[in-house]
Amino acid sequence: CNVVVEQLSVKIANAVEAATKRHALRMSWKQRTSAKKHGWGACNALSVLFRSENIAERMRDGGAPAALHHAMDQLVECVMQSHVLNEKIPIAAIQALQAIEPSTFVEWANLK
Repeated sequence: CNVVVEQLSVKIANAVEAATKRHALRMSWKQRTSAKKHGWGACNALSVLFRSENIAERMRDGGAPAALHHAMDQLVECVMQSHVLNEKIPIAAIQALQAIEPSTFVEWANLK
């Protein structure tokens, strides 16, 4: 599960990069579109994962893996960059963040 969460986090990071970084200018419109679609899909997939009993149970027990914290970082970054992203990507990121147990937010905030 950690590997999947980490891979989804990378897709979100790529979508944010495609919308914000200078090298995005060197990307074709197909590459940028693909990165955005993958970012949107990754946010939606994380939302479903965070609602699953297995992940929710881990979060309640305070055993949130580092991959989950990295995903939370990427989701928050996605929301912070909402002014340059297609609106459906930050909306999906917010939905994923809403699915996270409150105790996990506390744990994540203490790592900052």
